[in-house]
Amino acid sequence: MPSAIALQIRQPRAAGPTGLALPPLHPATAWAGLPPETRDALGTTLVDLVFQDFLSGAAYAEEDRVLTDDGERSTAIERAERLLNRIYDDVAAALPTLFGPAGENPAWVEDYRAGRLTISNEGVLS
Repeated sequence: MPSAIALQIRQPRAAGPTGLALPPLHPATAWAGLPPETRDALGTTLVDLVFQDFLSGAAYAEEDRVLTDDGERSTAIERAERLLNRIYDDVAAALPTLFGPAGENPAWVEDYRAGRLTISNEGVLS
C-alpha cells in the first residue's frame, strides 16, 4: 500500500499577471536552478539532520524517545548540530544569489535597503 506524505510548502506570490511565474529570488526558484547532484547532496544532509534530531528525542516526551540513554541522546544532538552548521554553510555556498559570496552580502540587499525590493510576510523577496 503506498504511503501518502502531505507536505506544506510556502505559496509564492505570483510574479506576473498569469500567476505562473515565481519571483527570481524565491527559494523554490533558487532550489530548482541547482544541479540535481547538489540538490541530492543537500537533501541527504537535511534528511540526516532531521533523523539525528529524531534520534535525540529533543521534541518528544521521555516515554516516546527512541534513545533512552542520555549519552546516546547527547551524541545524536551533537551530530544534529554539526549537520545544521554544515547544511547552512552548504546551502549558502550553493546559492550565492540568495546569500551572497562568502563574506559579502548578496546583491539584492542594496535594492532592499533602497526600497526597490520587499520581503513578504512569508519571507519571499520581490
